[in-house]
Amino acid sequence: MSRQRIAIIGAGMSGLLAAYFAKRQGHSVQVFESQERAGGWVQSERIENRLYERGAQTLLADSDWLELLKELNLVPIEASTRHRSRFIWKNEKRCQAPLGFILFLKSDLFSFKAKARLLTEIFRTTKISETDLNLANFFERIFHRDIVDYALDPFVGGIFAGSIHDLSAKSCFPRIWDGIQEKGSVFRSLLFKSRSPQKKLISFKNGIQEITEALQKNIGSVDLQHSIGHLPQGFDQYILATPAGEAAKFLDAKISAESSHFLKSIPYRRVAIWQTVFDRPENFKSGFGCLIPRKEGQALLGSLWTSEIFEGRCSKDELLTTQFFSGSDIPSDPLIHLPFLQKVLGIQSQPKVSYFKIYERAIPQFEIYHRDKVQKLRSELPASISLVGNYLDGVGLSDVLTTAKRLFE
Repeated sequence: MSRQRIAIIGAGMSGLLAAYFAKRQGHSVQVFESQERAGGWVQSERIENRLYERGAQTLLADSDWLELLKELNLVPIEASTRHRSRFIWKNEKRCQAPLGFILFLKSDLFSFKAKARLLTEIFRTTKISETDLNLANFFERIFHRDIVDYALDPFVGGIFAGSIHDLSAKSCFPRIWDGIQEKGSVFRSLLFKSRSPQKKLISFKNGIQEITEALQKNIGSVDLQHSIGHLPQGFDQYILATPAGEAAKFLDAKISAESSHFLKSIPYRRVAIWQTVFDRPENFKSGFGCLIPRKEGQALLGSLWTSEIFEGRCSKDELLTTQFFSGSDIPSDPLIHLPFLQKVLGIQSQPKVSYFKIYERAIPQFEIYHRDKVQKLRSELPASISLVGNYLDGVGLSDVLTTAKRLFE
């Protein structure tokens, strides 16, 4: 590809990654960002020797991420090997998430029928005639309701902060959907997949923001506080790295009315984070955190114990945690949920720090047929315009990286 002049609209993680890969191939890059800082939702802040993540809390790094971090000369910190337990709240107590076969058999989370149905899934064939289903309907055809309520639901809540009754199985879990179509079984499809390298749960000494700062430094030119209503002149290619609705404004006359409506109507989930610091009890039952299934009737989606995952987040005699709410369950004052959080943590003391912030449009929701509509949208794009962002292929940082990287492969 000959050297081109590329304009990138948006300097969140997606825009910065696209700019990095473009520059690495020798293109001339100009990034435009309407906010006063680059990085989007990624923001790390150190206050009184405590490190808070205001956006992404961790990075589950695959080989592509690890390769990129090496190029950026970033040194990741791997998650603690001492506190690997994950918990799920059920019947007023923390239950350890069964991350291994023996733990699964012993687990109190699932009934005997649920365990038996999961273990025999490889011998059954599930046929799906529909072109898409919501997550609840899809997984109930494969697994027992216990698995849906106490494994799938809290897991999806931790990623999308949305409802399994609204989200698309084909779009949220494309590999599992395709595996069922091809092999009729989740486990049989996995047997035929090439084994991918194990991912690493990582962060950095000064937080996830080290990535966006390193990308911005490498790119060099990011035009901040620069709002534009139309594509700037003088460029060969344009990459839109804005939220979906903003991208639609630049594409209105260039794509079908159907695709334009799709972009404008992608819902974004309202999310709140509640960060707390407690004196760490001597008998604290450590782990990475606890997810709260909606079946338990609580507003809290989960609690992530950041200082247990990565060292250096606060002093060793403190416990730094991050809680999540979403949608209509977001309270006006999170402290009304303090008694429940204390039960989850096994703590009786009051928090030394309580920080609460609401993000009005945080996480895009992949509703029914989302994947098909994205495919149609891409087929209509002019040759000079490309899209990147977490509303396309996945909301995780690895999905965002893959989308940006593919533009230049």
